[in-house]
Amino acid sequence: MPLDLFVANVTPFSSDGTVDLPLLAAHTRWLAACGLDGFAPTGTTGGFLYLSTSEKRAIHRTVIAAAGGTRVCPCVWDPSPVAAVELARQAEADGAWAVFLPPPLYHTVSAEGVLRWYDRIRAAVTIPVLAYHHPATRNPLTESLVGRLLSEVGLSGLKDSSGQQERVQALSSRWPGKVWVGGDGFLGQAASLGPIAGHVSGLANGWPSQAIALRDGSGDPDWLVATRGALKACGGTAAAVQAALSLGHRSPLDGVITSQLSALPPSDFRRWKARP
Repeated sequence: MPLDLFVANVTPFSSDGTVDLPLLAAHTRWLAACGLDGFAPTGTTGGFLYLSTSEKRAIHRTVIAAAGGTRVCPCVWDPSPVAAVELARQAEADGAWAVFLPPPLYHTVSAEGVLRWYDRIRAAVTIPVLAYHHPATRNPLTESLVGRLLSEVGLSGLKDSSGQQERVQALSSRWPGKVWVGGDGFLGQAASLGPIAGHVSGLANGWPSQAIALRDGSGDPDWLVATRGALKACGGTAAAVQAALSLGHRSPLDGVITSQLSALPPSDFRRWKARP
């Protein structure tokens, strides 16, 4: 069976800067119809650092309702651990399949502090809780710390956006089926990564058919390299994808280099929106 392919949802905005929940629902329904295996809203691609707690709550509820039974694993990170717990509880009550979140950010936190951070979430819900490793965080989840999170805290897995093949191989070999690979750089390279659980893709927001083909081994690696390069030239995946799909922006994540957008391939979603 093919690996699971989740989409790291972007967050659409209206012209007044509010989250566009109707557009989010339409985009989610379209993605579900395209055959994606799940959704991961309000993560890095969704701009979680610049969303209020109430906005995250509304986004989670909207995606879960629009997903039509497709699995939803929202990011429940919040500066306040109390708010993070409440987001996790609310996501579970709304029907989320699982939740994930990075460790505390900015300030260096001890290993014991990271364990307590995740234990608070784990104790609050009965659905799976996944850790999230990203190079941009201040507190990296080392292999030894991942082991403690799985064995001592009882987390169900890890989303790894390190972009480091050797790290993913080591983690997936030690914990088969528990590592989700974030980002699109390894799409189509599952054989080199070991027994991973699946991929979480930002590109799938606009080009789900190509992402699915890459996941299945029938896609074009050159297309992936060119598209990722074009997104980077536009200012980064999240902002560029939102611009390519006409999903709106909000400061501070609005620094799209519009002159570079023409280098992006036409998005499936924008064509769908323009249909007669």
